[in-house]
Amino acid sequence: MNHKAENEEYSAVRLVKNKLEETVDEIVTEISERTHAVKSSLDQINSATFQKLSSDRKIHLTLFGEKYELRLSWVLSKPRSRTSAT
Repeated sequence: MNHKAENEEYSAVRLVKNKLEETVDEIVTEISERTHAVKSSLDQINSATFQKLSSDRKIHLTLFGEKYELRLSWVLSKPRSRTSAT
């Protein structure tokens, strides 16, 4: 094989290697972008889920507090019955 043929083969290998590296870089970038998009989406879902659960808990606590106050006021408003001592 002469020197010119070796240079052409080296150039072809180099072009293929460079193209392969570019393709790998593109794939890695695309995967990274998709991963970020999915992660962002999951963060939003998790955030929305957390807010919903937090809101539900606040509602339950508020209702519990209101029930407690109603029962307490009902108990306090009832006339006390006298117990007979025997």
